[in-house]
Amino acid sequence: MDFLAELDYLALGSRLKRLSDQLISEVTQTYKTLNIDFNPRLFPLLQLLYRHGPNSISELSQALGVTHAAVSQMAHMMVKSKLAIKQPDPKDERRQLLELTPQANQLYQSLIPLWQAMHSTLQQFGSQQGLLLLPAISAMEQAIRQNSLQQTWLAKLNHIQDNVSQTSSSPTEIKLSGWQPEWREQFAALNLQWLERYFSVTELDKYALFHPEEYYLNEGGYILFAATDDQPIGAVALKRITADTFELSKLAVEETHQQLGIGRRLMLYAISMATMVGAQCLVLQSNRQLKAALHLYRELGFKETGPIDGLPEFPRADIYMEKTLR
Repeated sequence: MDFLAELDYLALGSRLKRLSDQLISEVTQTYKTLNIDFNPRLFPLLQLLYRHGPNSISELSQALGVTHAAVSQMAHMMVKSKLAIKQPDPKDERRQLLELTPQANQLYQSLIPLWQAMHSTLQQFGSQQGLLLLPAISAMEQAIRQNSLQQTWLAKLNHIQDNVSQTSSSPTEIKLSGWQPEWREQFAALNLQWLERYFSVTELDKYALFHPEEYYLNEGGYILFAATDDQPIGAVALKRITADTFELSKLAVEETHQQLGIGRRLMLYAISMATMVGAQCLVLQSNRQLKAALHLYRELGFKETGPIDGLPEFPRADIYMEKTLR
């Protein structure tokens, strides 16, 4: 029995902590087996200092997204282990900079092959059965940054309390995943719902929907799904336009599951995916008639612009938007 798994999203923090502890334990044992004297909890700070050079504790704290106290503790451990030293900033002697020692640089170089082996293994585990672990984590992080959890929880609590007389039921679990070949027909069906309702289906639409591998995947793009009970109820596609630009298109949610935030989750998933693979910019074309979609795009940082070179031509497009990722 896995009780934390039974608690679903209520135990998300506990499950992530458990996973983190398991990974740290495995790495620690691996280092011991190879007679490597290094605390894996210092890995992020070592990487940051190696790649970006000396920095103050405040700057390191901001870059890592952890507290000043936590970075100070890691810095103290690195200094004690002779992996780092503190020196005055040559531009401002009132500031102290943390800098790697030659011993740390030598250690870093010696660990590169092992880290490559670790990265390959964890990437394999994280993408099993079509799941994309890192994009999902990134999407969750971005959603939390953009929305106060406390305010959202309290608002939902008030809503629940206002409706205590209604029969309560457990929310349906929504899972996000990458391309699933067996869902090819559903990808087309989900999009045909809104295309046929608001517009006419063009030949380019048909090619994109009925030949998604050729139109999206084989050109370096992605198709992402939201599913419940192992059935897709939403989808979104990323079409590669240039080496660092993707077009976001074919966002669709099954009509019976709309107004549940699924479109937002798919959008955050797509933004996270594009960011992870190195995209600099996301673009889209839409129609001003789709007010709910446009509202969502603006909420997520898309800005209206003029016609964009390289986009496929759809007669219904009368608005163009873009979002800078880096």
